Amino acid sequence: KTLGYISGYSPPCEGAYISQPGLRAIKVRVELVESDRVVKVQTVTGSHTYHFAVSPGTYVLKSNQGGTTPATVTVAAGQKHTVNLYSICK
Repeated sequence: KTLGYISGYSPPCEGAYISQPGLRAIKVRVELVESDRVVKVQTVTGSHTYHFAVSPGTYVLKSNQGGTTPATVTVAAGQKHTVNLYSICK
């Protein structure tokens, strides 16, 4: 099978008064779920950008950050998708 690609930005849920170095050091866990099963996980820091190479199918992306809405994406062979997972901090 030819793979498809999903990438995006998943920033941490932190207050406005954190320093830039402190913000970049926070780990964000991004999960790729297929049929209610976690198939891939990335923990990202720095730019908080993730990248997954996947077989064609429908996936749900989730972040461990508060207030993040999961995103569903359907990937075909050779397609590239950008899915940003923004959190609504409380």
